[in-house]
Amino acid sequence: KERCNKEGYTLTSCSSVQDPVNFCPYDNHFFERCECKPNLVTCTKPYYGVGESCGGKYASCQLDNARACKEDGYTQTGSCNSVQNINKRCPYDSNYFDKCVCRSDLYTCSSPLQGVGTACGGKYASCKCPSSYKSCECGKASGAKSCTWNGTTKYSSCKACCSDTCPSGSKSVSCYTGQRKVKVSTTECGSSFAANHRHLNHLLPAVGIAHLLRLHPEVIAVLHLPARLQAPAAPEAIIQIAR
Repeated sequence: KERCNKEGYTLTSCSSVQDPVNFCPYDNHFFERCECKPNLVTCTKPYYGVGESCGGKYASCQLDNARACKEDGYTQTGSCNSVQNINKRCPYDSNYFDKCVCRSDLYTCSSPLQGVGTACGGKYASCKCPSSYKSCECGKASGAKSCTWNGTTKYSSCKACCSDTCPSGSKSVSCYTGQRKVKVSTTECGSSFAANHRHLNHLLPAVGIAHLLRLHPEVIAVLHLPARLQAPAAPEAIIQIAR
């Protein structure tokens, strides 16, 4: 042993992928060096060497797609959300990908538009107008804000399609107990405005037939007077009776 070691034969074993070379002439338990076995192979991704290596080579290789994907940055699996797409899939295993990116068909919903659903980078798959906005049959009101989506425009408030203001000489009043309402006129929107009056039956003694003959036809209809008593009268006669 001492003589072998003195002459450089110091090794007694090699790895599983090496062979001993140049044995000591005095004791074949010692040898000078180890060399790679001749039948070793080089493993390239996605194949990886099994066991010990020698000079970057192995006795055998094993396929490992997951390892290859992760080494190349494809660490994610599963899916992206509804407003995202997968950026790039691993060439070794399509179940792995690098990252999720925003879809290219998303919209920027500028005020007063509101985004629908999940956002990605401040953009949405769809937009909508606020629920308080509405379509206007007769146009928007003065100063109203507009909101357009998919070719449809809605407004924060609409212009009235008709006037609900009392016509000149008329007023909106309420009837008390024991009174009836005599129609005077109607607004553009169809609302009726009338004057108050006591039961006209109570007024008959005081008014007399002469006045009845001057009543407006609508008042005569209320009183159920015979047709022969009906005569045209000016609207102010109604107001006089109401007083």
